[in-house]
Amino acid sequence: GLGLGFLLQPTVIAVQNAVSPRDIGVATSSVTLFRQLGATVGTGVFLSMLFGRLGDNVKDRFAAAVQTADYQAALKDPANQATVATLQKLQGDGASAFNDTSWLSTANRVLIRPILDGFTDSTTLVVGVGAVVVFTGIIIAFFIPDNELKHRNEGPVIAE
Repeated sequence: GLGLGFLLQPTVIAVQNAVSPRDIGVATSSVTLFRQLGATVGTGVFLSMLFGRLGDNVKDRFAAAVQTADYQAALKDPANQATVATLQKLQGDGASAFNDTSWLSTANRVLIRPILDGFTDSTTLVVGVGAVVVFTGIIIAFFIPDNELKHRNEGPVIAE
């Protein structure tokens, strides 16, 4: 909210200020078009990164967790059999086990920790790449020419 609010309107004003009065409409619509395209493509790219790495990250976390004594004890605890059965479904057909993730709220935390940690690993990747994109945008912003606000006393624009 606050960050985007401070970014969107100054961008529109900067673009409007950089063009002649007769091209303000085209400039404004171009800013809006490219903002929407960037948001759409960015969402697709970041979600692809998140879910593209999620399976491998969870698998790696399970491989490490199954070696620990705490995880082995939780697997053998009779109170955790429902969670263990769901985790076994994940090994065969993981997609169906994640159609309804409400079981995660009641599951033993030791048993589902690899899922949570794998998701955290994937999210960390997305946030890291997002930070690089934002930092790059900030650096590029320093090279944008400094245009003074134009005085709009030039009279009405008449289409020729």
